[in-house]
Amino acid sequence: MKTLQEKWEDDGLSDNSSVIKCKQCKGCAFQNDGTVWSNSFEKACCAMYPYPGSKPIAVMRNEDECPYKE
Repeated sequence: MKTLQEKWEDDGLSDNSSVIKCKQCKGCAFQNDGTVWSNSFEKACCAMYPYPGSKPIAVMRNEDECPYKE
């Protein structure tokens, strides 16, 4: 029986831990959600997409422009 690593080694899975999410959100005026805790630009929520909601997936994956970017 193969281990999980052996089973998936030819599938081309990548280590995405080095991918920076929400690059365009860095320095945005809405980066913080208005709470006492400041948000990293890589977080899924901001002032325009408050928790428990989240930014659109395409924005988080850097595939689309955020309509609120300032």
